[in-house]
Amino acid sequence: MIGSPGKALVLRRAIQAVAEGRDAGDLTTMEDPVALAQIKDLIGTK
Repeated sequence: MIGSPGKALVLRRAIQAVAEGRDAGDLTTMEDPVALAQIKDLIGTK
C-alpha cells in the first residue's frame, strides 16, 4: 500500500527538523516513530 502524501509530508518535515537540530514537533500521526529515532542515531543528533 502506498502511503498518503500527508504522512510523507510529516515525515519529511520531521527528518528536516532532526537534521537541523530542531524539535520535530507533534509526531502522533507517524506510523513508526522509531524510524525517526533511527535517523537521529544515523546522523548523530540527540
